[in-house]
Amino acid sequence: MIPQFLEMLMKNAKENILIDRIVAEEMLMESLTFKENSFDVIWSEGAIYNIGFEKGLSLWRKYLKDYVYIAVSEISWLTDTRPDEIEQYWMNAYSQIHSGSQSNA
Repeated sequence: MIPQFLEMLMKNAKENILIDRIVAEEMLMESLTFKENSFDVIWSEGAIYNIGFEKGLSLWRKYLKDYVYIAVSEISWLTDTRPDEIEQYWMNAYSQIHSGSQSNA
């Protein structure tokens, strides 16, 4: 069964006459079954961290046609510090999260 958010996506696509331009599939991000060079855009909203940003980009690139896009949203903390309880949660759930003032370099 397709999760509720994918059902909503396809409902909205149909209402906006975009149903033939969108593919919504539930599958593991690291073992996609799409044909290579088949997409103009891959959109990942708040999910790529599950397999790691660099790994996701590396794995997904082969599914894109030349000169197209991968769009991702990724959580970022906007202050230099977090309350201890939140800090502990994020360090356990997603230790790669950075604040807006941190650099990945």
